[in-house]
Amino acid sequence: MLLHTFNTPEAFIQHRQRINIEDKVLFIEDGVYSSNQPLDFQCKRVMALAEDCQLRGIVPAESVQLIDYNDWVQLCSEVDNHLSWY
Repeated sequence: MLLHTFNTPEAFIQHRQRINIEDKVLFIEDGVYSSNQPLDFQCKRVMALAEDCQLRGIVPAESVQLIDYNDWVQLCSEVDNHLSWY
């Protein structure tokens, strides 16, 4: 299982086809702009960093779970690998 971290909408558009159904997705920084649109892929869990959403005035889609930095650290310890897309 992989954790895909996207920090820009462009990175998400370019690399979203690499997401497998067993993977997890986290939107951070400007990547949270992708979290408020309908998501056209399936994976185990989709999250957005709450602080980044709040700073940008973004309300994620209902299917996106908001997490904090502590949750992110925990998440990294649960996955086999972590890919950051910039």
